Amino acid sequence: MRRLQPLILAAILGAPGVHAAEPTITMTARETFPVRAFVGTQPLPLQLNVTASAAAPADDLLLRATLTDASDAVIDTQQGHLGLAAGKSTWIAFALHPPDFGFYRAQVVAIDAAGAETGRFDTAFAVLSPRADPPGDPLASVMGVNFHFEHRQGDVTGILELMRLAGIRWLRDQVYWEYVERVDGVYEVSATNRSIYQVARERYGIRTLVMLGLGHPRHGRDPKAYGAYCREVARQLRGIVDHFEIWNEPNAFGNIPPPDYADMLEAAYLGVKEGNPDAFVVGVGGASPGGWGGWYLPKIIELGKHRFMDTFSVHPYTTPSPPDIGYATQGGPAPLANLENADALTGGAAAAIQKIRGLKTKPRLWITELGWPSNQTGLLGQAQGVSRAYLMTAALPDLYERLFIYDFLCDGPKPDDMESNFGMIDTDYSVRPSYVACASAARALAGRTLIRRLPHPDPTVRLYLFGPENAPMLAAWCTEVSPAEAIAGKTADGRNAAEADRVGATPGRSVTVHLGVGGVATASLNDWQDRASTLTAPDGKLSLRLTGWPVFLYPHGSAQDIRVLP
Repeated sequence: MRRLQPLILAAILGAPGVHAAEPTITMTARETFPVRAFVGTQPLPLQLNVTASAAAPADDLLLRATLTDASDAVIDTQQGHLGLAAGKSTWIAFALHPPDFGFYRAQVVAIDAAGAETGRFDTAFAVLSPRADPPGDPLASVMGVNFHFEHRQGDVTGILELMRLAGIRWLRDQVYWEYVERVDGVYEVSATNRSIYQVARERYGIRTLVMLGLGHPRHGRDPKAYGAYCREVARQLRGIVDHFEIWNEPNAFGNIPPPDYADMLEAAYLGVKEGNPDAFVVGVGGASPGGWGGWYLPKIIELGKHRFMDTFSVHPYTTPSPPDIGYATQGGPAPLANLENADALTGGAAAAIQKIRGLKTKPRLWITELGWPSNQTGLLGQAQGVSRAYLMTAALPDLYERLFIYDFLCDGPKPDDMESNFGMIDTDYSVRPSYVACASAARALAGRTLIRRLPHPDPTVRLYLFGPENAPMLAAWCTEVSPAEAIAGKTADGRNAAEADRVGATPGRSVTVHLGVGGVATASLNDWQDRASTLTAPDGKLSLRLTGWPVFLYPHGSAQDIRVLP
């Protein structure tokens, strides 16, 4: 069930000293898989099975449905009456009307004839713009997510449809060694996994990165046995999956010392290439701690085994800090751990791979895990982190190829458990604000590449201009603190920088920037929910108010005309 805001939760449980009535009405979604994302501002269908408890009939039951937006403003209210004998069920349908794109919560409350609340149902919807749906070539997209299909989570087609609607073009899953090689020397990727990845690719336009691991009860870390498993997975998935990651955080999962991993990496690389010569191999598995492999990668390079990867992955978690500022490293190879400092934080490993492989350009990193648990940042803070992470990845094309947000689906129902709160959608498949933020970023980035970053005298301002030249898009926001403040540990007004440097921590902070946009008189502005407005640009000049939420400016002119004004 959706994580409820504290004030709402208090209303359900009752204030201190007040005992809430035991619910006697149960409401569940009538759909077998409730897909809660829709394209266009159509009425939102909400169908519920309503059941009275065995001990309490509901002779005159009022069901009131309320739709609220991301700011908790009430948008629509509807209600209906029904009667139920004890232990009996029926169903009721509502059509709720959103006025615009964005994130919406829906709540249905059951009220008996005496006016007492006897049951409640909560869910959430995404109303998405049809703009650039579906976005284009997955090989040109940075948009990826983690999902545990191998764990048999979720309804396959419903989950893939939710991914497609959000503009996600990549998923990362795992195919475990011990399940593939149940009998020594006999290898079989399950028909379920093959089917999921094939359906994802052919029906939904979603490519898969398969992580190869995490150990075998009889083979341990034997490189020869590991290489054989990697070869067979690549061979059996050829034409369905072409991208493979070698283990996950090897110094954490299995505590594999770098020399042992280096031998396994070589065997895995050669095995994958034998099974599928066209496959792409991602090394190191986002070795942590720190997410950058800062001490692990140099050991692999010292052993000369970095030749056995096409690129490598990082898991640069910054939570609760945002991805663009990150956190102070206290004497590390870069003053801040954030997405801009990848070269220093990975010891120049990309250049080392380029040299030993004789590549024309440095390989671009894959971020195979990065996310924000909402129990630490709140749902809106999580959404800001996700949106800014995708945009930063696209804005650093020389450093990164793509990003897999962790996680698409919450792993459990525990409100205080970090692993249960990373998801873009909840355990009941209702969406969260981060899903809408992802979809808006995907639509803004579809078919676009970075032209340049616009410098601004305020170090908190982020202005990234994407092409094409004749139809540009400017992604813009401001950070909670400046890089200098994060390093110093104090803000200019004396606050603790670590407390301020949290996604969504200062919702009231804003910076106004002034832009020249050429000879155009107006520009279109889309917010993080893809809601559009029009800005006037008298004399080709406009003012843009920035917060921690990314916005997308479309000036209707040429990219070369866009500049920062004093």
